[in-house]
Amino acid sequence: MTTKIILYTPATELINSEPERWNALFSANRVPPWPVFAESVMKTCDACPLNNVASEVNCRLCPLVEFVEITLTAVNINTKNRKRYAPINQ
Repeated sequence: MTTKIILYTPATELINSEPERWNALFSANRVPPWPVFAESVMKTCDACPLNNVASEVNCRLCPLVEFVEITLTAVNINTKNRKRYAPINQ
């Protein structure tokens, strides 16, 4: 009978760990304060046929990324200073 020895090295840990999934929110580098919006963006990215090769380079021309950037800019969502959207009282 042969005994199998499994060595745990940094390479095997890297192979066994699953990287964080790329999506349009990563590309836009912003996170909206609206959970439904963020979940919808992530579900759309999950359904994309290019999802298995998603990255900053592959997703930069995606219309969803542009939509997220335009939407978050329009309501002044900025991750640099963590401003949150607050409706203007009219």
